[in-house]
Amino acid sequence: MVLNVVGMLLGFVREQVIAARFGTTMLTDSYVMAFTLPNLIFIIIGGALATAFIPVFTDISLHKSRQDAARMSSTIINLTLVTMVLLAIPGYYWPYPALCWRLIWFPPLLLALPVKPGI
Repeated sequence: MVLNVVGMLLGFVREQVIAARFGTTMLTDSYVMAFTLPNLIFIIIGGALATAFIPVFTDISLHKSRQDAARMSSTIINLTLVTMVLLAIPGYYWPYPALCWRLIWFPPLLLALPVKPGI
């Protein structure tokens, strides 16, 4: 709970620093669009793990052996890692199609900004 509040406060500070440093420009919009999709995936997977994994792990460790709980957690961690890698590979090599559906209102020249590394 405390870490959740700290994370939210740090996110607010991040947004304030970005707004103060860059203002409301298309460059800032590009950054936000490039940041939104990975952040959304992280929130969905993290939320699913927090709501499903902890109660199941606790139940297995209480009603079965610790070895079964460790095996289940290892399986979940490995599946999550494989899923994240499988989502990251197309996002790394073909980021343009992943962002195009969200950036239809961007001018064509600025569409390349969120997908161009090093900016």
